[in-house]
Amino acid sequence: MKIKTLISAVAAVVISATASHAAVFDGKYRATSAVGNGADHSVWLQGGLGTVHGQFFGSDFDFAPAAGKLMLNSDDSGYLKGRAQSQNDATSGFDVMFNFGSVPGTENPVFKNEGVDPIGPIRLLDMTGGMLVGFGKLAGLNLNAVLKPANYQFAVQVGEGANNKNQKLGQAFWFSLSAGKGCTLCDENAQIRRLQTSSYRGDVNIELAPVPLPAGALLLLTGLGTVGVMRRRRKAA
Repeated sequence: MKIKTLISAVAAVVISATASHAAVFDGKYRATSAVGNGADHSVWLQGGLGTVHGQFFGSDFDFAPAAGKLMLNSDDSGYLKGRAQSQNDATSGFDVMFNFGSVPGTENPVFKNEGVDPIGPIRLLDMTGGMLVGFGKLAGLNLNAVLKPANYQFAVQVGEGANNKNQKLGQAFWFSLSAGKGCTLCDENAQIRRLQTSSYRGDVNIELAPVPLPAGALLLLTGLGTVGVMRRRRKAA
């Protein structure tokens, strides 16, 4: 491959990635708790979990540093995963995984307005499945999650202002919870037993930051640029 062709190809990848983020929010993102108006969290569980093994667990959980990741593809498939630590006990919480797909074309989802309008385009997705697997003092508490409401009225939102908090690039959505099979903590207290009714909800409310281009690719661009300059100088000489 000629140097000029290779430079053009690499540049096209970089430009494409930048344009993709601006237009449809594709690619990889770091996910952290949205901080702004109201309670700050990555994952929220309605009513909290109460006292488990002598530790009180409230409603709010934060993705551990560098542990939250969102992946979105152009066909609307993707996932959000991370280790969500309890704000009451960082050694306990949930390993979470949510899968996404396209919202059914027969539905008409809207932005879930909580008093703050989005400032940019909002991409709407379907949550096709979710799981929260307890660790630490919450080990044995495995929860299933489905999109709430099930009619896709609000769907999953990704975009500028989607987190309804600080108007930055974020993601927000509601889900319904139910305790999975083998719930060894379901007899611990009434707060956890209620999760067997599937009548309680949770939400995700995160800020997103695009994962930067790998250093190797940047070095390649720099090196190719240097080669191009040297070739032009040779020709001039």
